[in-house]
Amino acid sequence: MVSLALLLAALTGALSGLLIALPLWRQQRYASSGLLAGVLALACAGLYALLGTPAAVQAGSPAQSAAQDLASNAAQLRQALQADPSQTEGWILLARAEALLGNTTAAEAAWQQALTQAPDEPALLVEAAQARADADPQRHIDDTGLAWLEQARRLDPQAQRALWLIGIAQRQRGQPAAAAQTWQQLLALLDGSTAGSVREQIDIARAQAGLPPLQADQAAPANEVAAQVKVSLSVDPALAARLPADTPVFVQVRDLAGSPMPVAALRLRLEQLPLTVHLDDGNSVMPGQPLSSHTQVRVSARIAVSGSASRSEGDIETAASSIEVGSSTPLRLHLQP
Repeated sequence: MVSLALLLAALTGALSGLLIALPLWRQQRYASSGLLAGVLALACAGLYALLGTPAAVQAGSPAQSAAQDLASNAAQLRQALQADPSQTEGWILLARAEALLGNTTAAEAAWQQALTQAPDEPALLVEAAQARADADPQRHIDDTGLAWLEQARRLDPQAQRALWLIGIAQRQRGQPAAAAQTWQQLLALLDGSTAGSVREQIDIARAQAGLPPLQADQAAPANEVAAQVKVSLSVDPALAARLPADTPVFVQVRDLAGSPMPVAALRLRLEQLPLTVHLDDGNSVMPGQPLSSHTQVRVSARIAVSGSASRSEGDIETAASSIEVGSSTPLRLHLQP
């Protein structure tokens, strides 16, 4: 017998599938009619799981038939994606279907395929990391999964699920103090009962680290403000006018030694400029090497005209300027041709 949880999850999958499939159908983004058919059939299969399949296809109980339909349509979508693997939305739907069917390894593979198509999407990075842990018998977040989560946090410092999972990974690695600090950053983004649950986990982690419980007025790590780097970004109006509003803008902080790997990074959109931003340990790139471990850094900003996080020809970048970590005066960077 299929569990109630499976039935409810099937409805969620059906709604998600239809929300994805119908706009794409209207925009004719699917080059393959087989792929579109697979997406729509898979979405309908989710509805069958809750409402029962049509009488003409009910070989056994409604729940059993729905599960069979879901598996069949997942196979159809998988085959269509093999012929046209560039469809990110198809891989996302397939991943959710595989997870619904209990195929954690297949779900992980599908999320990785989606991530291959959109490597700078924070939500996909988090989903792929979660699926990778789900496929592990011990539910362990390995180094690859943790790297994806850290990347998601760099791209979106307020990615709540990424912060939560990073804290879990840190506790799994015997780093309760680091987990508590990460969850304090998460706590500052929450309210209500969710904040209360996270605070409980923070206190458990702090106790494991030999630290006192979190005080009532504490929300973020005590050293977060002191370890900030403030950057005031502006852009030439003529330049901004000729580029798409959602063009990525990257702020990168490097050590004075000139290491190619940033100490911290932040992703913005061109339409957000001018803007003053604050980078702190939550934007650190390398675990174990937080921004707060540096006294002085060099900061630059780059408009990624190509849309890629990696430097590409045609990108527009400022010169790197030095600033003391914790300075109350923001570093001014102006992007111009």
